[in-house]
Amino acid sequence: MNQPPDNQTSLTCIGCGYGLTGLANHALCPECSLPVWRSHMGAQLRYAAPTYRNSLTLGIALILLSTLLQMITYGGILGMIIYYEEVRKSVPPGVATPWFFPMAVLIPNLIGFWGYWLYTAVEPSSAEREGRVTWRKVIRTAVIIQGIGILIGIFLASLGYAANFSPNMPPARLTGAILQLCANGVVFLAWMVQLVAAVVYSRRITARLRAEGLEAKHRFLKSPITRWILVGVGFLFTGPLVILAVYCRMLWNVRRGIAGIPEPVQQLS
Repeated sequence: MNQPPDNQTSLTCIGCGYGLTGLANHALCPECSLPVWRSHMGAQLRYAAPTYRNSLTLGIALILLSTLLQMITYGGILGMIIYYEEVRKSVPPGVATPWFFPMAVLIPNLIGFWGYWLYTAVEPSSAEREGRVTWRKVIRTAVIIQGIGILIGIFLASLGYAANFSPNMPPARLTGAILQLCANGVVFLAWMVQLVAAVVYSRRITARLRAEGLEAKHRFLKSPITRWILVGVGFLFTGPLVILAVYCRMLWNVRRGIAGIPEPVQQLS
């Protein structure tokens, strides 16, 4: 590969966004000390700043950890309910209280939100060129909406309201139950939007890896996820589990691809 020319119009550092126009290839960025030649190499992730790649891999790791913790939490709750109702013939302690489910998944959700925030970190060199609406921003917006919905759900639960309906409910409790149901619905819808956006976003990340195998897997993945969620199969019990399993495998492959990128070496002509 030939060495790029020493000068290029409007060259921006991929590590910090500093203007590098006029600097020689062998020079270092005055702001972050990243070699200037790496900013000439285009969109390939192997030439991106190590801090940006680390943000991607750490974000994916936290997303996978969050998903695992949520599956363990829901599995444990389901097992506890079955045990108490079938074996002990009684109501599981705490499960009937309005705050139980919101608080049970609070920590896994917070870990997941942190992970998505890192995974969708803006690359310094593309910050000024980024459009108003991007998949990265869609994911972050969905995360914010989920967080607000969860906080509202916890607040309503602290007032004793749950999304449970029964005949002859007092007006106040009925209103609280409707509000709790709406909060849960907003969280679920935002999660679906986030999931679809994350699949498309991850596909673009893999394109920057130049990994044809990963891109082919994501083309296969995008179709069933969009179909199952938007058409309705995702509302079935098995649909979300299948989607979640394939989605986590996709993220694992993306993380492995990014972590396996060797440190680039400048090639002279």
